[in-house]
This record gives sequence, C-alpha cells and structure tokens, in this order.
Amino acid sequence: MKKLFFLLFVFSLNLISAQSDSNQLSTQQWTEDLDYLVNIIKTRHLKPYTTVSEQTLDSLKNDIKQNIETYSEEKIISEFSKLTALLKWGHTRLSLPVNNDHLGLYLGHRREEKPNEAVSMFSVLPLRFVKFSDGVYVESTTTNNARLLGKKLTHINGHPVDEVLKRLSLYISHENTSALDLLSASYLSIVELLYAEGLIQSKSSVRLTFDSGEEVTLKPIKYNDNSVWVDYLTHNRITKPLWLKNTDNGIWKVVTNDKFYTEEDQYYWYDFNPENKFFYIKINYLFHHPDKSIAVFMNEAMKVAAEKDAEKIILDLRHNRGGSGDVNRAVRLALQRWPKISTFGNVFVIVGRHSYSAAILLALDMERNFNVIFLGEEMGGRPGHIGDSQRYRLPHSGLTLRISVKEHHDWTGLPDRSSTWLHYKTPMSFKDYKQGIDRAMDFAVNYRFKDVKTEIINIYKNTDINVALLVFYHLLTDPASAVEDHSEVAYSLAKYLYKEEDNSRFALALLQYNLEYYPKHVPSLLQLAEIQLASENTKEGKETLHKILAIEPGNAAAKAMLKSVPE
Repeated sequence: MKKLFFLLFVFSLNLISAQSDSNQLSTQQWTEDLDYLVNIIKTRHLKPYTTVSEQTLDSLKNDIKQNIETYSEEKIISEFSKLTALLKWGHTRLSLPVNNDHLGLYLGHRREEKPNEAVSMFSVLPLRFVKFSDGVYVESTTTNNARLLGKKLTHINGHPVDEVLKRLSLYISHENTSALDLLSASYLSIVELLYAEGLIQSKSSVRLTFDSGEEVTLKPIKYNDNSVWVDYLTHNRITKPLWLKNTDNGIWKVVTNDKFYTEEDQYYWYDFNPENKFFYIKINYLFHHPDKSIAVFMNEAMKVAAEKDAEKIILDLRHNRGGSGDVNRAVRLALQRWPKISTFGNVFVIVGRHSYSAAILLALDMERNFNVIFLGEEMGGRPGHIGDSQRYRLPHSGLTLRISVKEHHDWTGLPDRSSTWLHYKTPMSFKDYKQGIDRAMDFAVNYRFKDVKTEIINIYKNTDINVALLVFYHLLTDPASAVEDHSEVAYSLAKYLYKEEDNSRFALALLQYNLEYYPKHVPSLLQLAEIQLASENTKEGKETLHKILAIEPGNAAAKAMLKSVPE
C-alpha cells in the first residue's frame, strides 16, 4: 500500500511538472517573437541604423537564434532587451516584465501591460538604488529592511558595482550618460537580469557588500509583493526639499500603479515663497488633467505670481518624463507674458536625468526663446532624437516593444549635444540628499544678478563658449533687451579669452560677432587689431586700426599700434 501511495505521489509530481512545462513558451514561439521584434525594428522604426548597422543587428539576432534552445526564459528576454538597446534611442525599448512600483520608476505614460501568463514576471531586491555623484546608495526599501537605508553599495556578489553597472548598460536603451545613471542604478535590483548576465549564480538570494565592509544576503520579492516601502528622508524624519514634496517613498516615484497619473498634483502644482519672493512651478506630466488643463493651470499660476509680485520663477522639470509636446505651447505662452521674463536672472529651469521626451522639447523651447538660467543635471535624452514611440506586443510572450517613429531636431543644428546646455551644473550627491539639501533650488533662490559682463564670464568658466554665446544671443534678439547697448558683454568675454586663456581663435570669432551688431565699438576693434597683428595678419590689423581712427581720429591707442607696425 505504501508503495502504491509513493507511486501515485511521484506520478502527481510528474503531472504537475508536465503541466508547468506546457505553460511555458516553446523554442519555436520564442523564435517567432524574435523574428517579429527584429522585423518591427527594421520596418517601423524611423531610422533604425543611425547608431547600429543592419549587419550588427542581424548578427546578434542570429546569435540568439542559435542559442535560444539552451537559454533560460530570463536569458531570452534579456537578450531581446539587449538587441533593442543596440539602437541607442530611449524611446525604442523592450519593457522587462517587472513591477514598476517596486522599481520606483515609470518610464512610460501609461501603466505597463503585463506579458502573457506563459511568461514569468521578474523579481526584484527589496531595495531601490540611486546613483548619486558620490556613489550608489540605498535610497528606499521595504520597512523590514530599513536599516539598510543610506548604505553605499560597493559590490554585488563580489563584483564591483561599477562593473555591474557597465555590464547592465548593454540591456538599457539610452541616449546619454544621464539616462544611464537613472536606469542602471534602478536595474541593479532586477534579479533575473543579474542572473542572465552571469553576475549571480542563483535567483533565490543576492549577496551585497557595502562600503563599511558589511555583507548582506537578501531574498528577492515577487511581482505581487505588497510590502510597505520607505525612503531615507521619511524614515529619518528629514524634511524633504520642495521638489520631492509629492514623491511616494522613492526619489523618482511620483505615481503608483493603482493611482497612475490620476491626481492633479501628479501632473502639476505651484508654490510661492513670500520670504524669498520666488514662485515655484512643478510640472511632472505634459498632458491635460481631466479637471484642469495645463493651459488653465498655467494661467492660474501666472496670475498668482503676478498678484504676489514674484521676483523669480523657478520651473522644475526633474520628474517630467514627457507626455505630449503639443501642450508645451501653453507653458511657453504663459511664461512669455510675464513682464519680468526678459531680464536675465529672473527665470530658472531645473532639469535632470528624469526629464525626458516632451520635457526635452519644452526645455529646448525655453532655451531657444528665453534668456533663462538652466540648472541641475543633464536631461535623460538628447535634444536631437527620435521619439514618439508606438507600442507593439510580441505575439507569443506579450512583451511590450516600443519603437521610435518621429524625429525631433535640435534647434542649434549641433548633431551631438547630449542635453540642453546647463548654465550651472548642480549634481545630486548623497551627502546633500541625506540632509534634505537641494543645490539647484538653493542656487536659484540665492542667485543675485550683478551685471551681464561678469555673468557671461562666470557662465563660460562653469560651462563652455556655447552657453555663454547663448546668453549674448538672447540679449540681442529679445526686443525688450535689444534696445539696450550690450557691446561690452561680448567684448568682456573676448578680452578674458585672449588675455587670460590665450584663446585667440574664440576671442576673434566673438569680436567679429560683436562687431556685426556694434560696428563702431572701439574697444572691440582695438582688441581685434591686437589679435590680428599678433597673428601676423598685418594687412587686416592695419585696416582695423584705420577704421578706429575714422571713428575716433584722436584715439591714442590706435595711433600707437599703427606706428609700431613696420611699413
């Protein structure tokens, strides 16, 4: 009898195993999904071969096909993601089957659709990592792991964290380093991805090492785990800076799956500080809320700013993953009607790694049309990019594939800009974060404008010549400021470049640009003549000196320089 029961038990186990296997996708089905994925990339993407050749794409596809029978499910999905990431466009990506609430990060404008039931959902560590300027730290976690908050990660399963981030980058669709910093730190928690890349040998637990030398082994949580999460600031009762006001236990978590962009303050909100007289506008989502369109919101916001006699406006896009570029006009029109916008130093735009898609278009609009000061970190995508993704579901797995279909051009015409230009970079450090300090906001609030001549040199020192030139460009092309004489602005920078940095090429170009607008600016002409003569362009130098004497016949400096030139 015991033997009979034993045989029945073994038979039932085999039956359960057979049923489980039958629910999984076959090699043929995965192969068909692969063919579908590559075909969609080739036929639906606007420009699939701007960053990768068709030969390279086909080579990886063939490699996956040859090994797909031996690959585990998570390895297949990861390889699909790697193939998609080859295109290096953020809008072209394969969505991993993971709970975004656990990651604390949503990349799309709608809830992620779960794949078909035959596909297993990925599990994650009960930790959210953020890459700060001073390292990778545990920023939020489940309450039963709260003791790990604020710890700096150094190794995963013995692998240095920088190595892990680099290896995971192969699976991440991204256009610049800023996007990679956002996503790779988040992906450190995805156990199946770590396993597929060979960074861990078991999916049942992961060994982490922190900078104190402490080692911790954690078990992952499943897709439907409903543990309560807590972030470092909340747990330690530290007042959150204004930009994190409505986050939900995670630095990037402004929405949850059950309330995905439903509340108005998930879209946009404003605040006025009577002490420092700044008006703060936070726009997280560039869509219309059902109860208040963004145009109505901006009209209301600017009315309040006028009533309060705000001295500065701070537009914060650090949580803005985009939406529809069509609504950007409402933001621009509302701001351009503010009487103080033409004065340099009155409007600040704060951007960061989470600013993406339509938010990039809004930032470009602001950059091109207004003399605003950009602060923060580089945005999560390039100004010139292919976006407006369309969704496709792989036929058997049901995994979601996004494909970029519309090209957006950088107004500057520069092909390789990684982000809008930043006048002042204010990177996030954990040292600041754990004290509730927001360097970007502090800079904007405490900024005191001296004069444009000084400011343009400061901006050049902090960034590069292009950002400094942008300030000058706005002064000359804004009707409200163009009526003033700005000849000394470019001249001051040109003089600094030549005298302090011995950069005659940039100085020469800047002086010539200045003289297009101010052809009788004698200091610029004198500096130009000096550079021409020093470069042994004697003929041009003498012509420039004669121009000066035609304007000011008694100019002693021009006479002395002309006298020193050999006949």
